Amino acid sequence: MELPEDMNFKKIFVDKSIKRVIADEEKIETILKEMGKYSEEDELNCGTCGYDTCREKAQAIFEGKADSKICLPYMRNKSESLTNVIFEYSPNVIFLLNKELKVLEFNPSAERIFKIGARDIKGKPISMIIDDSDFCDVLMEKENIFAKKIVYSDYNVVLLQNILYLKDQEVLLVIMSNITKEEKQNKELIKVKKNAADAAQNVIDKQMRVAQEIASLLGETTAETKATLTRLKKIALAEDGDIT
Repeated sequence: MELPEDMNFKKIFVDKSIKRVIADEEKIETILKEMGKYSEEDELNCGTCGYDTCREKAQAIFEGKADSKICLPYMRNKSESLTNVIFEYSPNVIFLLNKELKVLEFNPSAERIFKIGARDIKGKPISMIIDDSDFCDVLMEKENIFAKKIVYSDYNVVLLQNILYLKDQEVLLVIMSNITKEEKQNKELIKVKKNAADAAQNVIDKQMRVAQEIASLLGETTAETKATLTRLKKIALAEDGDIT
């Protein structure tokens, strides 16, 4: 088969290769800081994100191919940081006990409520400051306790106690909410209601006595009136000289 002599075999090729824009060192450093990496020690190069190094990841972020938040160490540090903030600043009492019921962690709220420093109680039995029977029960039965009201007379507080057994770590997480103020308000409210009820009962009793006295007086007057009218009737009906 013969090909036509005028057939055009010409082909135009266009360069479609993607030209990467390489970020300068300053930009890479800025992105690394956004990832929570402020020094070379922070650049773990763990490869969890899919890039061999943290700097390769930073370049990918610069190109819009990756997200700075998708970094396992970053997320872990963020989580740990948030956990530490909650532990340190929570108004709730929070502490950890090991299986010997010795204190592992003791937050500032616990220090204030139980009037003892964390350094003085860490590594020591919780029974040094409070009764440990509930903690023993949870440890033995492996059943958590939720919202149990406990009165600690020695510390003048009423706490709502939650005890959780963490199986993997074999520790007890204890969280207590201070409800002393609410309990005091409830007692005052009950006292006010009782006083109001007593006052109302006193008024009722007094009114009943007055009503009984009035009824008694009315009864006596009625009896006297009836006797007088009966006598007058007899007088009117009696024959002359027969009035008795």
